[in-house]
Amino acid sequence: MSIGVLALGVAGCAPTLPTTGTVTAALQTPSGSEASDPVDIVVSVDGAEVASFRLNEGEGQSVGEIPFGWVTIDAVGLCSGEAELLATSPTMSLTIGDTCAVGD
Repeated sequence: MSIGVLALGVAGCAPTLPTTGTVTAALQTPSGSEASDPVDIVVSVDGAEVASFRLNEGEGQSVGEIPFGWVTIDAVGLCSGEAELLATSPTMSLTIGDTCAVGD
């Protein structure tokens, strides 16, 4: 009987695994150019939009609580990047400048 109580106590202590991650987008100043227009950013998971915001030159923004899955960060009219958010890889970034670069 004491074994059943011990097993029940251990089962209740299982850690909760994360189910969300964070994405970041940054708009850099392209080299040798004047100020650029603001860029609309759309974040989607498995094809469904989960966040959107606007970046001005020199700004960056992070958004947390993004569900795990295939994530697309779209810098509307410029470029986009895609990566899979997982418990082992819970972050993703898109840097927009002369080129666009996806990172983790």
